[in-house]
Amino acid sequence: MARVDSAKFSSKVEYRAVIRYLYLKEKPGKEIHDELPDVYGDSAPSHAQVKFWVAEFKRGRVNLEDEPRPGRPVEVTNDQTSEAVRQLVVKDRQKKVWDADNLMEIIVAGDETWVHHYDPETKEQSKQWTGFASPRPKMFKTQPSAGKVMATIFWDTKGVLLTDYLPRGQTINGEYYYDLLDRLRTAIFAK
Repeated sequence: MARVDSAKFSSKVEYRAVIRYLYLKEKPGKEIHDELPDVYGDSAPSHAQVKFWVAEFKRGRVNLEDEPRPGRPVEVTNDQTSEAVRQLVVKDRQKKVWDADNLMEIIVAGDETWVHHYDPETKEQSKQWTGFASPRPKMFKTQPSAGKVMATIFWDTKGVLLTDYLPRGQTINGEYYYDLLDRLRTAIFAK
């Protein structure tokens, strides 16, 4: 096969078409993957991508485009946002995005992390009263009660807005996040 300039041939859909063509010629996934770098060099799809698409074609898929993903909207514009932007431009035709007043002050960031903790027994806590002739109590080597908690924190340019610790035994799910974002909204308005 002749080598192709990767700048001219970089569409995911085009790579998928080649993978599908070679799959229909009944070539195994490894052989398909081994052929692609010879032609496309560094821009060739990875072995994992080739394996994924060969499996998709085996299941009967014919569409080479990405499937729509649930969750985030594909499009963030709507009539209300478009009209607001249009009004800004009509009001001041020299307006630039970075000229917006207090742009950094309206950004809220967040992160999650595991916080590890333990509560070892102190020497003071392990003391106990015994009689004069009593044998000394045996001290067992104790393990500290180790654990971890998921901490979520949100902040803006002025400081921390909300810190949340996931209750022990609870899992993170849509309902938990809905409640968390509702409390964040309240915290933003309170600040």
